[in-house]
Amino acid sequence: MLRIFAGGNLEAAAIELETARVAFVALGNRHQIAQSTRFLGNVRRLQGAFELSGQLLGEAEALYKEIGDEHGLAACALAFGYLRNNQGRRELSIASFRSARDIFGTLKM
Repeated sequence: MLRIFAGGNLEAAAIELETARVAFVALGNRHQIAQSTRFLGNVRRLQGAFELSGQLLGEAEALYKEIGDEHGLAACALAFGYLRNNQGRRELSIASFRSARDIFGTLKM
């Protein structure tokens, strides 16, 4: 999938991510569901589908909260920052980036 994404074929990457998400749902792997949903949200943002991107990022964020994944929450906040920046929503973008910074700052890596 990363090869497809790096090659610039965003729709092919989206299809791969959707396929992966279905498989992770079948396996019940909530962490991988959240991660593939977040990645798909990023791809949709790059395609200009901002509303869909926001929905997907919101789903991923909710899953990360359910499973207690702080790194995933920080990554979602960062992704929301990029989305809001692309939408021209500067103040919300800055708030999202600050949230990501704060969460990442608390992580022990």
